[in-house]
Amino acid sequence: MARPLTTARSRQTRTLWLCGLPHGFTHLYTVVLLPLLVVSSLAALPCLRALRPRDQARVSGREARSPAAC
Repeated sequence: MARPLTTARSRQTRTLWLCGLPHGFTHLYTVVLLPLLVVSSLAALPCLRALRPRDQARVSGREARSPAAC
């Protein structure tokens, strides 16, 4: 017995779902990882401040933190 041909409408719907599910997953995955990004950025903040020349110029009488110490 032959299988009936799918209509254009059902093919479009299936394609939309097949593209939409991974797309939605990537959005959710990104939103879940945002707090991790914020925490890691805050942890690196002292190292980034040590790299700025104006901060190094303000250090008087003591050695500036090197990026390797971070």
